[in-house]
Parts: sequence; C-alpha cells; structure tokens
Amino acid sequence: MLPNRNVQYLYNDGSYFHFMDEDNFEQFDIAADIIGDQAGYLKEGDKVQAQMFNSLVINVELPKNVPLKVTIQSMR
Repeated sequence: MLPNRNVQYLYNDGSYFHFMDEDNFEQFDIAADIIGDQAGYLKEGDKVQAQMFNSLVINVELPKNVPLKVTIQSMR
C-alpha cells in the first residue's frame, strides 16, 4: 500500500495545482495532467489525500462525497 499524506488544496495557476501538507505546512505543486478530471471537483481549502511513491505525489484522492452547487440550469 502506498503512503498517504493529508493535504489541503490551495489554488490552481493554470499549469499546476498547489497544495499544503497539513502536518508540516510544506507547500508543493502537482501538474494539472496528474489531477486530470478531478480538477472540476476541487475547491480551494478542500482537504484531500495525496498518494506518495518515492517521495513524489502520484495521485490525489478526493473525498467520496463532494458537495457541489448548481449555478446554471438549461431549460429544454
């Protein structure tokens, strides 16, 4: 099993997603291609799990439930 770190999502600058380790407050970034489709479910301040391999983040695991708000509804 790969070790996980508790991290907080800070912001996205377009190319990278920036996170902070909740244990030691170190900040690090993850390339947008690693985040992939999960980007649409991340909000600033969210707490997620970062999966590690050889001291590198290889995946971000979102919570099983993510509260979202509908902002646009199309009428058909």
